[in-house]
Amino acid sequence: MAVAVVVRSENSDIADGTATLTVTTPAGTAVGDVLVAFVFADHDGTAEAITAPEGWQQAGGDGFQGGAAFGKVFVRAVTSAEPSAHTFGVPPPSSCVAHVLCVSGADTTSPVDVIAWGGSSSASTSQVAPEISPARPETLLLCGWAGVAGASSYTPPGTMIEVADTPTPYLFAAVARQALVASGATGTRTATASSSTAYLSVSVSVSPAGSSDGAETTVWISPDGTMIPLEVEWSTAGRFAPPPVLVEEGVPEQPGARHREARHGVREFSLPLWIEDSSPAALRARMRALVAAMDPVRGEGTIRITTPIGDQREIYCRVSAGLEMDETLGRTSGPTLQRCVPMFRAVDPYWYDTTDTIDTFSSADTATFFPIFPLRLASSSVFVEATIINSGDVETWPVWTITGPGSAITLRNLTTGYALTLTTTLAVGEHLVIDTRPGRKSVLKNDGTNLFTALSSASSLWPLARGSNSVRLEMSSTVALVSSLQLARRHRYLTA
Repeated sequence: MAVAVVVRSENSDIADGTATLTVTTPAGTAVGDVLVAFVFADHDGTAEAITAPEGWQQAGGDGFQGGAAFGKVFVRAVTSAEPSAHTFGVPPPSSCVAHVLCVSGADTTSPVDVIAWGGSSSASTSQVAPEISPARPETLLLCGWAGVAGASSYTPPGTMIEVADTPTPYLFAAVARQALVASGATGTRTATASSSTAYLSVSVSVSPAGSSDGAETTVWISPDGTMIPLEVEWSTAGRFAPPPVLVEEGVPEQPGARHREARHGVREFSLPLWIEDSSPAALRARMRALVAAMDPVRGEGTIRITTPIGDQREIYCRVSAGLEMDETLGRTSGPTLQRCVPMFRAVDPYWYDTTDTIDTFSSADTATFFPIFPLRLASSSVFVEATIINSGDVETWPVWTITGPGSAITLRNLTTGYALTLTTTLAVGEHLVIDTRPGRKSVLKNDGTNLFTALSSASSLWPLARGSNSVRLEMSSTVALVSSLQLARRHRYLTA
């Protein structure tokens, strides 16, 4: 029998109109425990602005319910050097809540078994957390709810015990717990809100210690943020090096060819899976749920692995074939067992870190932002020449957040020679986000104003090259202790 997974303690905090939210580490936290953070922000923000500090991993995908809230769940194995508090990034326009739970008896390698988001855009006091199906017995069920109203609260479902219930001026959120004995479908959990509102909800199962036994684990995260564990057969193909594309040109009357270009092409890989449940009816329900969650028409999903090293990487992809199922009795199918071999297609062929690496600089900071720090500060300008390390295998595309006051902004990569110049003025309390990522490139002010036309004609939304990058950040008309610059990026890798 596994050691019981229990909530040892909890701490919460709120933010209203600020870019960070700091929660004190729960009392009694010890090495071997797992911290689980539920972070909610009202609908004025964005999911991307919700970030966790180093050492945390996101469980599942982003939660969002129109007219209600955004949310993310993060987990962290407690270390001997555990900090006294944890600071999360949150969207500055929003009211936000963070609940941090200290859980003992949980698996420290892959603590979250299943996660699913729910909610409704229709106002109601009966707010439903979705059904999930833990693959393992003796897990801990955690459910969270967030509604848009001030000075409001929740009454937990009758089978659950409330862990936290926190209001803000515009958002209220709660978390409740329940020990589960068996695996399989949990059913939904309905909390009662004191105000009738649209809401976001989430259900999470936390696995007992020893569940992963150091082996690699694989999950599928659907476009709506639902996370499904996958039982992967040891016969996968295509997860390591992406396919190279070599472009060559023949030369008349000469042997061979001339090399013109080398790049990585679209990646396709297969994951042979076994789907198993306790009865034919339960198996059929699980097969239907998997096919629906992997439907490529619904959007791009994510394959996330936890490696034997203990780190996590993920790749964004769609299923291109294989969910038709080969139902050959005795070979690929049985009353409670079914094999399928989905083929995944990743137009972006690289594996990513599962969380952002974030560096923040303001004129009040000590030299902790960058590893190399020749800098000059004055009331009228900020110049920072720094070495940024891209530890991935290929270039990575940063997201810059610049908080005013400030003007005449220039971001230079001295290693590659690229520069970005923006002619605009930010007042106190204003900020802009420069997103350089392919397919998402944008320059947006916090009020939604599109500042792309404010870029100079010679500007490049440049990437960080692999390895060491010498970067200079320039901004005029800054104010000490107020103006700041933030760099967020996810490193990219050739292999799982």
